[in-house]
Amino acid sequence: MKILQICNKSPYPAKEGGPIAMNAVSESLIQLGHEVKILALNTPKYPVEADKVDNDYKERTHIEWCSVDTSFSIKQALICMLKNKSYHVARFYNQAVAERLQAILCAQAYDVVILETVYMSDYISIIRQYSQAKIVLRAHNVENMVWHRVCRHTSNIVKRAYLSILAHQLEQYEKQVIPMFDAIWAISGKDALILRAYGSNKVHTLPFAMSLPKEENSGEENHSGRFFSIGSMDWAPNKEGMKWFIHKVWPDIHQAYPQLMFRMAGRNMPSEFYQCHVPNVEVIGEVPDALQFMMQNDVLVVPLFSGSGIRIKIIEAMSLAKFVITTSIGAEGLDVEHQKQVLIADTPQQFLQAVSFYLQHVELCQQIGRQAQQYVRNYHDYKVVNGILSQLLAQLA
Repeated sequence: MKILQICNKSPYPAKEGGPIAMNAVSESLIQLGHEVKILALNTPKYPVEADKVDNDYKERTHIEWCSVDTSFSIKQALICMLKNKSYHVARFYNQAVAERLQAILCAQAYDVVILETVYMSDYISIIRQYSQAKIVLRAHNVENMVWHRVCRHTSNIVKRAYLSILAHQLEQYEKQVIPMFDAIWAISGKDALILRAYGSNKVHTLPFAMSLPKEENSGEENHSGRFFSIGSMDWAPNKEGMKWFIHKVWPDIHQAYPQLMFRMAGRNMPSEFYQCHVPNVEVIGEVPDALQFMMQNDVLVVPLFSGSGIRIKIIEAMSLAKFVITTSIGAEGLDVEHQKQVLIADTPQQFLQAVSFYLQHVELCQQIGRQAQQYVRNYHDYKVVNGILSQLLAQLA
């Protein structure tokens, strides 16, 4: 099949959750023998220099980029608010992109067009006008849920009121646009249930796929007491979760276990974290190789209270048999259980108890790491996901 993949940011380089997930879909399609072309937005938040992109990747994906300024604009935000339009979505619509998309569709007939995230849905009308292709939404999250949750955890009254309006407008948009797709591929079963309730009976679950380590990790080397986090720090849920952990949780952990270290890594690290000066917290910022950083540390901490979909960094850590401590929302979308594949903690006291559990139950924690690794092999290996994707494409055909 000839498949066009339209992305709200470049899937290359795959350095954060969204690009990693988009790149995984491209890779699955190519492994299955389909011809893929990618049209991606090149944004200030995730810029790409085309001449530095690997030539093999260019040849395999036929990727091209359109530069779009998605930066926050007060003027555009006010216009959207007055028109009761979703500003989240409006930021990603650009006339130059629309014209380039039209040219691509007129030059080549495609069987399937995949829109990565609901933010690209304003391009549906152009696809319908110039193509007979089936249109698929690859849903990374139920996007309005992310922002409703961010709103609930925002203390500033004015900001909370504004975020509430944005979340409500985005919810209206998602409910309106979901029935327009020929299929929706949700990244988790929980998201699929919510999206079906928005009026579509064509919602399916397509898990995130990844290449797994060739050899299973015994977990024995994962007990040196190096705690860490990694994630894009310009994503509001990551930032709010880490502020809470650093200021509300880590001081109690440090008082109980002063020998422990916590290392924070991630793209676009806000300056406030470098200036917080919390004992035994090392703020690193962006690292050249995320998986290598994970391998050098032991316990992944994911204190999320907002978000939807899945946390790819948790799946990556589990694939390495790393011990993971996360919140209920952090584990959301994954079919994992407390003390079986991860530890779940939602309060400062529960996080301290989880750390104590890790330090006092070495063999059990190594077993949890191995069970986590097996979970990833069962549900997120390319071979498993490619089989699901083949069935979904056959249904479209």
